[in-house]
Amino acid sequence: MGKQFPRVVTARVRITVECPECAYPVPVNGVVATVLCHTCQSVVKLAGEYAWNRILQYAKREPVRTQSEGLLMSPESKPVLDNFLVGPHRIRRQFEGMLVEIDERPIACIECRTELPLDTLLELAQQRASRVHCPNCAAATSLRTEPALGRYFTSRFAQLLAVVGETAPVGELAEDNAAKPVLFSCLGCGAPLKVDASASRLLTCEYCGATSYLPDALWLRLHPAARKCAFFLILHQTAPASL
Repeated sequence: MGKQFPRVVTARVRITVECPECAYPVPVNGVVATVLCHTCQSVVKLAGEYAWNRILQYAKREPVRTQSEGLLMSPESKPVLDNFLVGPHRIRRQFEGMLVEIDERPIACIECRTELPLDTLLELAQQRASRVHCPNCAAATSLRTEPALGRYFTSRFAQLLAVVGETAPVGELAEDNAAKPVLFSCLGCGAPLKVDASASRLLTCEYCGATSYLPDALWLRLHPAARKCAFFLILHQTAPASL
């Protein structure tokens, strides 16, 4: 067998978590502590049962599919990326309401899907840049090189260089990501009512006391549904991947 040299691998990550309140699948579009369920407006915490170390770590005796031996029971707790790097460079893991999919894929612009040059990404990661601009449409894509992220994306065979393309809101969901207030006319008396994302769908007029039901178009404007979007990892393979 010829000598194996370290290389750079780009991995696409897609994750959903089942909302504990309404059981609806909620996209997890980045390495964040909380996500918002747009069906019931509950905040799902990615901690405890859904801790990132649990999301990206096979548990002891968990079914694991390998390229050479098929479906096996994991003899010990181990990083998910270990199996990804061994091959066939595709992981689909479903457990406790989580779905984690990782496959080898070039990093693409979040707007026009043009492939982003890997050399440029590596240079920007080395400079600790926070975004990369698409050479085709100039749209900005997020770039994170925080060393703390390495404690989640661990592997015996690779080092995490950067996380690219996260679109998940960061911070207090109820404040930072609420839609701007809009004016809505009371269906009873026509008075202008200011409505924001904190409003109930059944709105009581402060002037006449009539109850109005916010229409679908306005409700979705205040609570836009989140799409499942991938984010990407840049991994520097530091050792031959073999189990």
